[in-house]
Amino acid sequence: MIGNNSLSERFIGYALVLALAGLVWSALISPLSSWRSESLLRHEAATREHSKLLTSTRRLQSEVEFFSQSGSQAYIWQAEQSGEATAKIQSELNNLATKSGITLRSISPAAAKQLPFTTGTTFRLEGEATLDQILSFVLSIEFNEPALLTERASLRRLIRPGRTSEQPLMFFQLDIIAPVLIGNMQ
Repeated sequence: MIGNNSLSERFIGYALVLALAGLVWSALISPLSSWRSESLLRHEAATREHSKLLTSTRRLQSEVEFFSQSGSQAYIWQAEQSGEATAKIQSELNNLATKSGITLRSISPAAAKQLPFTTGTTFRLEGEATLDQILSFVLSIEFNEPALLTERASLRRLIRPGRTSEQPLMFFQLDIIAPVLIGNMQ
């Protein structure tokens, strides 16, 4: 009986050791292993995101360098004071309209907007013209240097009794943004 008792005691001892090992595994090692795997996955995702951000930062830096070195100043309206910039832009818009055969009803400044590298002065233009004249005007605005950007356009057909023309007369309203640099004349 002594042999059976010692065998069962050994069996119980082995069972206790295995149970203790299982408890240590489930309480410590398994969560640590899971935590490590999750941490490695998060690290890989963060590394990929970091790489994307570095690439994007390098691209943006090269764009800033290009704009500052490549004569991009030709695309930005420059003036010593905001009133001077407003007068220059209004004069240019009026000249472009006249070249397109349009007489503007009004050119009124609106609130300034923040653009990526500068501030944009906004103008609302109103007038009447045929579709061809409006097209010519909008194209001259879009290809102007310094830059003029059409932010919004609204067209409405006007009905005038007795008017005979191949093209309808249109009322138009354009919101134009001009990038402006004040006080930094070079």
